[in-house]
Amino acid sequence: MDATTFGTHEFVIAADPILARQIESIIHYSDLHRGLVHVQGKIVRGRVAYNEEYPFHLDPDSITLFKDGVKQCDASAFEVEDNIERMGVPNSGFLADGHWCPHSLRFIREIVYPFPSARH
Repeated sequence: MDATTFGTHEFVIAADPILARQIESIIHYSDLHRGLVHVQGKIVRGRVAYNEEYPFHLDPDSITLFKDGVKQCDASAFEVEDNIERMGVPNSGFLADGHWCPHSLRFIREIVYPFPSARH
């Protein structure tokens, strides 16, 4: 695959340059920590060019990394997709605040893609 080809079932995030360098370090230099560091952020409904497979993406401005977290925001990308109508709805029982912290996602590789510009 070249740098702009995405694999099946890969969930792609848009990371600002500072976060991208942290993730690149995890991928390339810290195999020991690759599965211990996770990504979290606010879900936005809608497809984006860099993550076309899923009908949602993470707001690039909300993305952070964490090592340990609460399980109430944990779900697979497939679970989010299956419950997208309930996500972000108070008292829905599924990611009611729209915050997602998928513990099962792991960093595989960096994809070079233009970082989305700020929306005004």
